[in-house]
Amino acid sequence: MRVFPDKPISSRAAGKRMGGGKGDVSRYVAVVRPGKVLFEVAGAARIYVDDAFGKAAAKLPIKTRMVTKEEA
Repeated sequence: MRVFPDKPISSRAAGKRMGGGKGDVSRYVAVVRPGKVLFEVAGAARIYVDDAFGKAAAKLPIKTRMVTKEEA
């Protein structure tokens, strides 16, 4: 896996008055730009990788595609 959630997102409680500084960290997110490689697999049969990545892509909220590196 080549992405890691390392960007903190802070939030304040609803109904809180203005001022008093920034809120506490509520969660961490990963910034994924177009063209970023999310997963790399080595040493597995192609049929199993296709099946696993198809199932994983269905759960991701972004459009994905599989890229292969043909070794000569």
